[in-house]
Amino acid sequence: MENQRPYEVLLSFEGEEDTCGFTNNLYKALTNRGIHTFIDDKETLSEGNEITPLLVKVIQQSKIAIIVFSGNYASSSFCLEVLSSIVDNFQLQNSKFIFPVFYNINSSDVGKQSGPYYETAFVNHEEMLKENKEKVVKWRNALSHVADLYGWHFEPG
Repeated sequence: MENQRPYEVLLSFEGEEDTCGFTNNLYKALTNRGIHTFIDDKETLSEGNEITPLLVKVIQQSKIAIIVFSGNYASSSFCLEVLSSIVDNFQLQNSKFIFPVFYNINSSDVGKQSGPYYETAFVNHEEMLKENKEKVVKWRNALSHVADLYGWHFEPG
């Protein structure tokens, strides 16, 4: 990545959930228009649930983050760590933008961590992270912040 030009867009999503190819199609559309886009792939960018230095660098250099929220997004502690890192980094610089995409999920469920997916995910996170409640609070705050931003709602089909 050292010799590459900086990424303009970071595309973050829950990789286990296909979302009918939505994220892949969005990535192709951006790159086909010459927008240097990084697609977040937790298989190569995580060490356990920790964000690698490569992903930290991409977050720092990207001007735009597109977060694709789906039903399983909040179940992934890795996705929540990435989101939290994006929010922390982007809040420091007014020239960066976060655009949420709500794919077959209600933005209020994301913001309030309610509904069948997000409420269950956070019950599980709170159980698993009893000794680190601050992390769960940070994740909740990041979700609430991004859900309040202007975003797009998509349904399959």
